[in-house]
Amino acid sequence: MTATLRIGCSGWSYRDWRGTIYPAELPQRRWFEYYTGLFDTVELNSTFYRLPSWPRRTVFVAMSDDSHRDGNRSSLE
Repeated sequence: MTATLRIGCSGWSYRDWRGTIYPAELPQRRWFEYYTGLFDTVELNSTFYRLPSWPRRTVFVAMSDDSHRDGNRSSLE
């Protein structure tokens, strides 16, 4: 039996990451695409408040490759 360890963060849109994680000249609209080249998973905190629409979900899928995994949070309400 083998286990897979995935490393990621609880989001990718942090202004403080500009110039440290993200190149300073990289437009914010490309941050997720760049993030997926660094980490193979991300926690989608926005799903705790509401689920993204299907069109928005397809954007996330299109911007990441098959090895990338998204973790979703949800509320009990």
